[in-house]
Amino acid sequence: MKRIVSLFLILCMLLGTLMLVACPAPDDGGTKTTTTKNPGGGDKPSEWADRLDTEAVRAEIGKDAELVISCLDQFDYQVYAEEDSKDALDQLVYKRNKKIEERFGFKIVPDITVAQREVDLSSHYNYAQTELRSMQPTFDILCMMLVQSGRLVAQNYYRDLRSSVPYVRESLTANDPWWNYDMNINSTLHGRQYIAFSDYCISLIDSSFAFIFNESLVDEYNIARTYGAAHEATYETMYDIVKAGDWTIDSMIEMTKDVWYEVDGLGTPGTLDTSDIIGYYNSGGSELDNFPFAFGFKYIENDGVGDPTIWTYPSTFDGLVTKLRSYFKDSAGGKINPFSYSYEQSRQSFAEGHIVFMTGWLDDFKRPSIRGMEDNAGVLPYPKLNRDQTDYKTSPADTSDSLSISKYTTGKKLKLAGAMTVALSAETHKSITKTYYEMVVKHDSGFVNKAAVEMIDKIMEGTVFDFSILHSHDLNFSEDNGALFNTYLRYLINHAPNTSPSGLWNEAGPVLEGKLKSLINSYTKLK
Repeated sequence: MKRIVSLFLILCMLLGTLMLVACPAPDDGGTKTTTTKNPGGGDKPSEWADRLDTEAVRAEIGKDAELVISCLDQFDYQVYAEEDSKDALDQLVYKRNKKIEERFGFKIVPDITVAQREVDLSSHYNYAQTELRSMQPTFDILCMMLVQSGRLVAQNYYRDLRSSVPYVRESLTANDPWWNYDMNINSTLHGRQYIAFSDYCISLIDSSFAFIFNESLVDEYNIARTYGAAHEATYETMYDIVKAGDWTIDSMIEMTKDVWYEVDGLGTPGTLDTSDIIGYYNSGGSELDNFPFAFGFKYIENDGVGDPTIWTYPSTFDGLVTKLRSYFKDSAGGKINPFSYSYEQSRQSFAEGHIVFMTGWLDDFKRPSIRGMEDNAGVLPYPKLNRDQTDYKTSPADTSDSLSISKYTTGKKLKLAGAMTVALSAETHKSITKTYYEMVVKHDSGFVNKAAVEMIDKIMEGTVFDFSILHSHDLNFSEDNGALFNTYLRYLINHAPNTSPSGLWNEAGPVLEGKLKSLINSYTKLK
């Protein structure tokens, strides 16, 4: 994945982390360890992406060690897989695990919490919290949902990865390619990082927001070609529009606002029915949350070194809210869940050809309904704010997961957890990530469109992260309505459609500023 960062940020981050690495926490599992460009144990220089000295790590972690990785069952596919599984991703994960286990002489043991419902925000958190409170948790590495991770940081349950976790601290300082730079920087405060993001977190791919569209309907209704002709351009496909940098919120609205087709003989004429075809469907939930990030806005600016700061409210945000409100209220083709669909119902409606564009996640391409649809499905990044915006951007959903190591993991176990966090992340980067991009958009009949893989590259290269996602529970600006900082746009459109965005911000901003300062103070007290 491409990381685009400023030289200033790199220098600041390296300065902060090198100072921490030079003075590691007292309990870091023993003597300071380092990575090397010349692997030991007879390894070929190019064989291992992580550059770890195999024999040195083996000596440190001992024989027949076990690495326990805890996660919710919806994420177990990235942790563990059986040899006899026929699933393509399972086969990749099994081979990765086997390769790393045999290399270092240890065993991966999954510790799986079974979800109690479809969207489960509490079961795994409650289990992990109980384990951590015992000060003798059974797991070594914890994969926790982002929306819950910040709460565990604030309770002082995690190790600072940049100072007290061998191998990880060196790899983060080197900015090795398997780390997501932007996400790791934005989860770091005053040089301390308790939550990490690497290619090992395959759920970050799955949960990346995207526009999913019906290629067959776009072609049948000449949507791309008509838009191109109106703007003196030749566009045959939606992919042409994205590559030209012309996929913006305005072009999206123009292409979809009038798309409402009644299907002959079905439904009630003149009334929007489930049998009709509409231009754009949005659930009104987290798919709305991603628009500000896609347009280059960030609620909290954080360079990982100084204090995070809340945005200076941008005047352009008012115009954006007004534009989206009008689109969803007044257009025939742009709708926020007009039929009160469940998540699965909306995907089924798309698969049956009733929705041209829909916002969701890359994970949707793995759903049986979309995999089995007769039409071709394609994928696009979220549109840009305007043509002047350089890159397409997206944020991961707050229900994707991250990596952390318990503060109670010590001695050889700590060295094992640190070394394997690096090894598994690096091997995933090398042998799984790119292949998985392609698998996400693969139907049983083959690739829907190879251009879709390029779109996934754009989505992943444009990943941005906001500190507010980790601490949304701590940055609630109204106890009465439950509005969270990172759901600000959703609240304005769904629950406060007649409220002035800037007027609400004048009330909410100072409250959030105070809560952020309190959060920063809690970080400074962590040990």
